[in-house]
Amino acid sequence: MAVVKGTYIRRGAVGNPRAKDAIRYMQHRPERAGERVTRPLFGPDGRWERVHGYQMIDDAPPGTHFYRMSINPDPATEDQRHDLDLREVTARTILRLEEMVDTPILYVAAEHEAHADNRRHVYLLASVPRRLNTPELKQRTAAATAACLAQ
Repeated sequence: MAVVKGTYIRRGAVGNPRAKDAIRYMQHRPERAGERVTRPLFGPDGRWERVHGYQMIDDAPPGTHFYRMSINPDPATEDQRHDLDLREVTARTILRLEEMVDTPILYVAAEHEAHADNRRHVYLLASVPRRLNTPELKQRTAAATAACLAQ
C-alpha cells in the first residue's frame, strides 16, 4: 500500500508564508549527501514555476486548507522497478480528492528520489476548499494505492 502522509495549513496571514515555505522545501530539499538541488515543480497542467505555486496560495479563497502531502509507493509491491509514473499517481490521487470535495483542486509538486533509501516519492501542496475528514483521508490513501497498482 502506498503511504500518504500529510498535514494541513490554514490559509491566512500565518498560513500563507508557511505554505510558501513548503514549496521551497519540496523544490530544494538536500540530497542524501547534503548537496542542495533544484527540482522541477509540476502542477495539474504540467511544469510549474515557484511563482505559480505562490500565486495559487495568494489567490486561494478564505477557508482554504493547504495540504502538505507525500505520496510514497511501496518499493516492494508497487514500485519494484522504480518505473512508476509518479506524476500520474499524483494526478489520479488529486482527481479522487476533487471528486470528494466536488471542486477542482490546484496543486504544486516535486518528485524526490536521492535522499530516501529505495523509496521514490512525491511531495505536494494541494489547495483544498475545506478540511478533509478522516474517511476522506483514508480514501486519499486508497486512491494513491490504486493509482500505483493500475500502472
